Amino acid sequence: MKNRLIATILTTVMVLTLAGCTGSGDTPDAQDAEATDEVTETQTEPTQEQGGTDEAAKALLEKLRGVNSEESDEADAESDDDQYILSKSQNSQRFYTIDTSGNMTGSYDRNEIKAMVGSRGKDYVRLYDEQNGWYTDDLIAYDGRFLYFKAYEMYGSDTDYCYVVYAVDTQDYEPYLLWKSEPGDGGYIDGAEYYDGALHISVNYSRGADGHLTKRMENCYTFDEAGQKFTESSAGLEAVFDEAVAMDYNVQDRVGYFTDSRQCFAHVLDEVGWVLVMKDGEYGKVTADGQFTSIKPLWEDGYPYVATYDDNYIYFTCWNSDSNAHILYYYDVGRERARALTLPDEEVTVLGYLDGAVYYSIQTTETYGYPHNTIYSYRGGEARSEKMYEADSVPGAHFGPGIEGFRIIGDRIYYIAFDDGSLEWVSTDARTPDEAYKSTGCTEEEINAFKYGDVESSSEESKCPYCDTTLFRYYAENFVLDDEYSPNAAKITDFLRHRRDEFFGEMENSDYAPVDDSDCEYHLEYPVQNCITDDLNVGNVEMLADGKYLVVSMSGYWYGGGAHGYPNREQYLFDTAGGERITIGDLYKGTEEEYKRIVAEATKEDFLSYTYENSPYFSNDSNEVYNQAYDEASFDNPNIEFDEEGVTVYYPPYDMGSYAAGYIEVKIPYDRLNIDL
Repeated sequence: MKNRLIATILTTVMVLTLAGCTGSGDTPDAQDAEATDEVTETQTEPTQEQGGTDEAAKALLEKLRGVNSEESDEADAESDDDQYILSKSQNSQRFYTIDTSGNMTGSYDRNEIKAMVGSRGKDYVRLYDEQNGWYTDDLIAYDGRFLYFKAYEMYGSDTDYCYVVYAVDTQDYEPYLLWKSEPGDGGYIDGAEYYDGALHISVNYSRGADGHLTKRMENCYTFDEAGQKFTESSAGLEAVFDEAVAMDYNVQDRVGYFTDSRQCFAHVLDEVGWVLVMKDGEYGKVTADGQFTSIKPLWEDGYPYVATYDDNYIYFTCWNSDSNAHILYYYDVGRERARALTLPDEEVTVLGYLDGAVYYSIQTTETYGYPHNTIYSYRGGEARSEKMYEADSVPGAHFGPGIEGFRIIGDRIYYIAFDDGSLEWVSTDARTPDEAYKSTGCTEEEINAFKYGDVESSSEESKCPYCDTTLFRYYAENFVLDDEYSPNAAKITDFLRHRRDEFFGEMENSDYAPVDDSDCEYHLEYPVQNCITDDLNVGNVEMLADGKYLVVSMSGYWYGGGAHGYPNREQYLFDTAGGERITIGDLYKGTEEEYKRIVAEATKEDFLSYTYENSPYFSNDSNEVYNQAYDEASFDNPNIEFDEEGVTVYYPPYDMGSYAAGYIEVKIPYDRLNIDL
C-alpha cells in the first residue's frame, strides 16, 4: 500500500486565470542523469555552525526544533508520523508544522534557519534577500525531517539565472542540492511534491525551434542515510511523457488537496489512473503504459483552465467576458458533457479537493471594500453544492476571509481567520457544514493596529448619471489610537481621519465626471476598465523610542484601466506627548542642503551595491542617480519612513526604476543623520 501523502501544503490561494499549462517531455539521457547525480551529493564545507558545537548555535538549534517548549514536547508525544506545513505563502518568514490530528509539532523562522545553515550551501541557499529586504526561495515540501525549497537565481558566481531545488535537514541544518537547471537547456520546474516517501520534481523544457514539445521528466529524490546524500531515480513515467511529446500534447497536472502547488504526475496516475493531456482545444487521457484515448472538448466557447480532476469528473473554469467573472464547470468524463456549478456573475476560486469533492469559494461584495466569502463543496454528479461556512473581511486585517491559507489535511480544512486582534490558523471539519472552527494555537500575525487601538473604515461609489455604470469606487481606513498610549490620542486620530476625508475628496475630481451620455456605450461594454478604484489601508503601527513616537504606515492601490494599477504607500510619525506630526525636518538638525547630500550619497551607494544584471535602477550612471536623488530630496518629500534603526527613503515605480522593480528603498541609519530618537 502506498505510504500516506506527506505533502507540503502552502498558502497563497490560487485565483484561477486563463493561463494554460504547457510542456511535455521524455526521460533524461545518461549524460543528463550523470550530471544530476553530481549535484545531489551533500555539501560538506566546514563551518563554525556545523555540528552545533557553539553554545549560541546550539540554543538556536534547540529553539528551531521546539525542544524548549513544554507544549511542543506534549504535541510530539501525541502526534502521528505524518507532518504538514502551515505557511501563509511560500515565502513567509515564519511557518509551522503540524500532524494529521492538528497538533503543532514545530515552529520555524527563515532568519533562524539561514543562521543555522550559515555558509554551507552558500552558492544556492538564499532564504532572505538583505539587499532588497524580502524573503526568497519558495518552500515547497516537508517530509518530517527535511524542508525542501526551490528558487530561480544566479548560482554561486554565475551570471546566468537557473532553477534549483535543495533540502535543509532540520536535525543539523545541513543543506543538500538536489537539482539544478543548466543555462541554455530550457529546463524549468513545473511542479514539486513530497509523495510516497520521495520528493518528486517535474521538469518541463521549452519548445524547440520548430514550436514542438521537446521533453519532460519527473524524478524522485530520497535520502540515503548510509551515504549521507540524496539519490535520484526516475518516477517511471517515461511512457506517459513519450506519448504526449510524440503527439505534441501538453500534460495537465491538478491542484489536489491544497491550493498553490500542483500534484506530481505519479500522484495523479495513482489516484486517477490516467493523466489529462490537451492541445488547441483537443483533449485526451494517457495511461501509465502510454495508451492514448481521445475525449470530447471540455467546452466549445472560451479557454478552459483545468483546476483538478479524478477518474469521473474534470473541474475547470472559464472567463465570462459579459460578467467579468470566472465560472466553475464540471465535465462528466463518462458522458463527455459539462455543466456549470456557478452563476455568470459569481466570481469563483477553486480551493482544494478531497475524496471526490471539489472545494471552492464565491465572493460577494455588497459594499466596495468589504468582501464576503462563502465556501462550498461539490461532489461530482450530485444535484447541488453544499455550503461549508462563510466569512467576512475585517478592516485593518488584510487577508482573504475564509480562504487565506486554505488547505485540507486529513479530513479537516485549515485556513487563517481573524481572532482578537490577530490572524490565527484555525480548522474545521471538511465534511461537516457550518461547524465552528477550532484554534490550532498557531499565530500567523499579531496586528499592532489592534494592539494600540482600532481601525475605522468607509467606502464610497459614484455612478454615471446617464447609464448607471459605476465609475469610481473608493475604500479607505484610518487608525484610531487608544487613549492609554497618548494624552493627545484624539488629536492624532483626528489627523488620520482628516487624511481619510481628503482621500475621498479626490473622487470628486470634475475632470472625470461625464458631461453627457456620449460615453455610455463604452461604459456598458467595458465596465471594469471604466471603473476607477482606489484603496487606502492601515498597515503597520509601531511605537518608537519606548513610546515617545507613534508610526502609522498606510498602503493602497489605484486602478484606472489598463494592464495594471499603481501602488501607494505613506507613513506618519507622531510625537505621542503633544500629538503633533513629526517630519524629517523636525528631527534632522543640519541644513536641508546637507540632508540632500546625505540622501543622494546613500542612494548612489545603494546603486553601486547592485550588479548590472540585477540592478533595479533605470540608469547605468552613478552620477546620474546621485543628481536625481539630490534633486528629489527635501524636508517636504513624503517618501520617507521611520523605524527604530533609521529612515528609509523610497522611490516609487517609474521614478528611479521600472514598475516591475517596485519601490527602490534606501536605508539610512540615524547615526549617519546625527539623529537620536
